[in-house]
Amino acid sequence: MLAALPFTTIAQQAPLGDEPSDPLYTLVVRADGWDGLREQLPDCAIDAGSRAGLSENDLIVVAFSGIQDHSGYSVTIESIVWKDDALVISVVHTTPPPGKIVEPASTLPYHLAAVPGKELGGSGPLTFTFRDSQGGTLGEGTISRP
Repeated sequence: MLAALPFTTIAQQAPLGDEPSDPLYTLVVRADGWDGLREQLPDCAIDAGSRAGLSENDLIVVAFSGIQDHSGYSVTIESIVWKDDALVISVVHTTPPPGKIVEPASTLPYHLAAVPGKELGGSGPLTFTFRDSQGGTLGEGTISRP
């Protein structure tokens, strides 16, 4: 069964910075889940996610494209669907068009989105896959829900 889930953007930015450098695609299901991501996400993403709070059974989808060598890059969570008893999150990466004037400074594009717990149903493990616009896998895993 394929079902699109509603989600709300919490934050979407590309702040200046040079750490952390590696991409991260994951889910946060507990308020204390942000603590374990401190070295893996920009501080402003951690702050935005922490301020958003989590109601019981809600989850926050995290797409962080890692360090980019100049401005003009973005990452967008395009859709979140149930497919074969797993979440499939489609992510679009945007690069600056040729000829666009960009800042010669490293940026850290990320997008955080909240999915209401009532849309997820049940409890227990939650399997997820992040896919890019060509269908490639960006990240996957299974997390325990509270």
